Amino acid sequence: MSDLTLSRVFDAPRDLVFKAWTDSAMMSRWFFPGDMVCHASCDFRVGGSYRLEIQDRDGNHYPHHGEYRDIVDQQRISFTWTSKSVQDSLVTLDFEDLGAQTRLTLVHQHLVEPAQRENHNQGWQGCFANLAQFLQEQQAA
Repeated sequence: MSDLTLSRVFDAPRDLVFKAWTDSAMMSRWFFPGDMVCHASCDFRVGGSYRLEIQDRDGNHYPHHGEYRDIVDQQRISFTWTSKSVQDSLVTLDFEDLGAQTRLTLVHQHLVEPAQRENHNQGWQGCFANLAQFLQEQQAA
């Protein structure tokens, strides 16, 4: 198995970065790579579920879903990640308070094939880019 670890510092306070991962309306605005569209729904509690319906500009659909396994307010979120290409992998997010900034570390476990790891690396990098833009817009509003 091949795990993926990504870390990025966002120019936003930890409470805002954490909320962006817990609020369906916010998630729908950034939780996709590149220039796509997402409809997100979540029942943000341990044992609750989430669903992402991502669509590209050609109309292709990429559904993702899972269950929240661990939540520590403004510190950690862990959830299963299931899609067409990956079954029951596990994503853990750690949020580190850096004052006006936040370090977010993502670990995606149980990626069986190297190609899955690379595809998810590209996808998460795209999501992080959209999240950075979304956070900037939120703070400017």
